[in-house]
Formats: sequence, structure tokens, C-alpha cells
Amino acid sequence: MVVEMDPTIAFGRPVIKGSATPTAVLADRFKAGDSIEALAEDLDLPSELIQDAIRCELMRDAPDEPIFYIDESIASKILIAALRKAGAVIRCVGEDLPKGSLDEVWLRMCGQQGFIALFRDRKIRYRKIEKDALLEFGVGAFGFNAGQATGQQTADRVVSLLPKFKQHILDTPKPFLFTFGSRDLLRR
Repeated sequence: MVVEMDPTIAFGRPVIKGSATPTAVLADRFKAGDSIEALAEDLDLPSELIQDAIRCELMRDAPDEPIFYIDESIASKILIAALRKAGAVIRCVGEDLPKGSLDEVWLRMCGQQGFIALFRDRKIRYRKIEKDALLEFGVGAFGFNAGQATGQQTADRVVSLLPKFKQHILDTPKPFLFTFGSRDLLRR
């Protein structure tokens, strides 16, 4: 067990086991931009332990419904309206970051805020910078790889997969990346 709660340590708040370091402090620093490696170095602890402690803290504060971040590569008025009509909780490009933000910038924001990334991109899993950002910031992501789909086709496909997305979010620890096309199933 990575985290413990003991009334004699930090007033019973969750801390890294064997230390008095509150997981909330780690999560706050991570959300503010500190990397896992920087936190591990500051506390002289393994980065895997830091990442697990942050994940535990973020799960405590996670909303019941996932928040999907709709990247500009897939964003359309049709998709946004369809997702909202289906009851999905979403954040759209332009709300948290300016349009045109680099992939590694919005992926970092998704990881820090606990958002699930939704994008259209056939090659993200093969590009080192984006792949490293997915891993480093613990992002959960779904990538649509049907490049020629219309806005309506995209909306129909994404909405039809929402229940599967939500199940994968519950069942799969972050970071993760699933891809899907117009007809194929989700692939990890």
C-alpha cells in the first residue's frame, strides 16, 4: 500500500506510507506543473511511488463522471452538441488553453486536471514527444483514426462508444491510449 491514513500523522490526512508527506501536497504540486521526476528528487523517493500517491489523491477528488477534453483535431459543433446531448461532461479547446496549443501542452493540462483526452490523430502513438507526454502526465486518451469521417459521422461514432469509453476509464489505470475508427473496435 502506497498511502496510509493514521490519525497520529498529518491529522489523519492521506500520506505516503512511511513518511509525513500528504498526498494532497504532491497532487497540488503536480497540478501546478512540477514533474513526477522533480517531486521524486525533492523527496528522495522513487518516481513510481510519487506517481501512485498522486494517482490515489486524484482519484479521491475525481468526479463521478469523467471529463472529456475535446481537442481541436476532433472538435466540431456537431460533436460537442452530440456529446452534451448524450450527457457527457466535456471541456473544449479554447476554454482552458488557446487554440493551436502544442499537443504536449494540452496533454499536460489533461493529466494535471484529470481530463480524458479525445482527439483525431492516426500517428500520436508513434510520435515521441506526444507519447512521452501521455506517459509522463498520466493521461487517459481515446484517439479517432478515421481521417475522412464527417463531423456527423464522428459524432455518431463517439457517442455510440461513450459507454465503452466510460468502462475503459474505470477498468484501465492511467496512462492509457485507445484508438478507434469508423467501424473497428477500441484498440489499446
